Amino acid sequence: MNGKYFLPRNLLQGLSHKLMRKLFPDKNKVHIILGSEAIDDRAEFVLRPPNFFNSIKIILNPLYWVPESYTKGKWQLERGDLAEFLTIAIDCLDD
Repeated sequence: MNGKYFLPRNLLQGLSHKLMRKLFPDKNKVHIILGSEAIDDRAEFVLRPPNFFNSIKIILNPLYWVPESYTKGKWQLERGDLAEFLTIAIDCLDD
């Protein structure tokens, strides 16, 4: 990782990023990237998060919106196995 960090483009993107950071606090496990930020080589999973509105939809109805928004390209997993990532996400929500 070259240490280059991209600020959120707007307030809603910043809120979405903070929300994901709260859900996945371990940066070595899940690295959340914005824009063309460099990917952390140490992270097991690299997530390009959804925008704020899609994040809210996912929170309100995850069983529907997680797969729906993923297949529509609203968020992407740049590195890692999707099934393992979803298992970690569910574990984080249970904590």
